[in-house]
Amino acid sequence: MNWMATMTLVPMVVDAVAPIPVLAAGGIADGRGVAAALALGAEGALLGTRFLATEESPLHANFKQAIVESDGHDTVLTEIPDIASGRVWPGAMARARRNRFVERWAGRDWALRQNQAEAWAGIQAARAAGDAEEAYLLYGQDAGLINDLPPAGEIVRRVAAEAEEILASKLPGLLK
Repeated sequence: MNWMATMTLVPMVVDAVAPIPVLAAGGIADGRGVAAALALGAEGALLGTRFLATEESPLHANFKQAIVESDGHDTVLTEIPDIASGRVWPGAMARARRNRFVERWAGRDWALRQNQAEAWAGIQAARAAGDAEEAYLLYGQDAGLINDLPPAGEIVRRVAAEAEEILASKLPGLLK
């Protein structure tokens, strides 16, 4: 399977589906990413991981802290979370934190399928306990850009202001 990065995929999709509006997603956690998505032709951007690390996020505090502590290099593309939850999307992969749970099942998809109910029960218990090593945690490499746990509204204001500053001041200045 061939995976494409947001910087490459967004303009390709924009060109392929024009005039249908496109939202960019993947690796966007701040105003710089939103400005880049707009410069690539997207009409907007989806921020996923950034909103997992907020006061309002339903994640356990330990999971939020794992995102804040991430440098973005501690993730892996895998089917393990989907297999464990019993919700496999054929051909799709999830980006998950590389932890004990993921490492235990890596390369052992068939065994996980055979023990799915037991694994799922363990995940549920680990989630309730806030055990970030024994429950899978889905987040992107953009976790490396996240260093706080503010309210979601503050993130929206911050991201919008940063994107506006880049689009209004920095990008036009490059043409001078």
